[in-house]
Amino acid sequence: MSLNLCVHIGNLTADPETKITKTGKPQCRFSLAVTRDYANEQGEREADFITFTAYGPQAETAQKYLTKGRKVRITSRVRTGSYEKDGHRIWTTEFIVREIEFLSPKRDAAPEQGQTPPPIPEPGSPEFPEVEDEELPF
Repeated sequence: MSLNLCVHIGNLTADPETKITKTGKPQCRFSLAVTRDYANEQGEREADFITFTAYGPQAETAQKYLTKGRKVRITSRVRTGSYEKDGHRIWTTEFIVREIEFLSPKRDAAPEQGQTPPPIPEPGSPEFPEVEDEELPF
């Protein structure tokens, strides 16, 4: 048995970029800033910037719901490869998305420069209706 599983939590560094592959399927690429779990000599925690590629339904989900600044958990697998360029072997590493879990609501993603985030709905409004205790399913 073998296992190829990676889990990363971070914030999107930019909106995802989607294109259609030669076979007609969507491919979406995006990058996460993932904070390291240790501090450097100055006491600061640096981040790694990891690029992910999603295909098919995951690509459609990423394009539709991911935005710059949004916090997500990405489960992926690693795919390595190589190619020749100018007589030199170039090695590649890709993180292929298996699952996307949203850790912040879409409205909590970082707003574009000059924009303010939408307000949180007030209790009792149509977006946030009040519910009686007897109506709760638990």
